[in-house]
Amino acid sequence: MTASLGSGASLMLSEMLPLQEGPDTQTLMEVTQAVQAAYGQSLLDLKLKKAALLLEMAVVANNHGHEALAIKKALKATSALAGSSHPDAPSLRVDLDWAIWALNR
Repeated sequence: MTASLGSGASLMLSEMLPLQEGPDTQTLMEVTQAVQAAYGQSLLDLKLKKAALLLEMAVVANNHGHEALAIKKALKATSALAGSSHPDAPSLRVDLDWAIWALNR
């Protein structure tokens, strides 16, 4: 990566920081089970229900070798989790983000 300075000189960045997995990266199945457990605690949270259903579809797609479809469904589940009122939804969303990242590698 090269950056230009105001004086016309340029600066070259030669090192890159590697992106490593999160501290406790979970699989898509583990996140799905955690979302289903959270939905079991608050059955009236329709956004959480939608996330659980989308994650079920993502797991099935992934098991059949359709990784692109699995990632698409999992990304839709992150949006559903963002609208959920469950207190664990933000941390579940972070876990899901890492699971998607690991699936996409």
